[in-house]
Amino acid sequence: MPKSQQNDQKILNGALLAEKHASACFNAAAAEAVTPNVRQQLLSMLIEQQDTSNRILTEMQKRGWISVPAATARETRKRKQAFES
Repeated sequence: MPKSQQNDQKILNGALLAEKHASACFNAAAAEAVTPNVRQQLLSMLIEQQDTSNRILTEMQKRGWISVPAATARETRKRKQAFES
């Protein structure tokens, strides 16, 4: 892999880690917010963070740096049932 690609990959990996950390912080803050308008603002910020994370992941996938296997319908049902239990 060329040096410039390695640098790009490191930058996107770092950005993704930062977005994951920010999402975790916004999620915790929203869960603990007592004031409805503050909670709503934090939830809006959380959605923005998740959208950014998704854009980074999509770009990394396009470049072949990560592989996201498709889930079968059976696997999806199994995971859903695990959360509903």
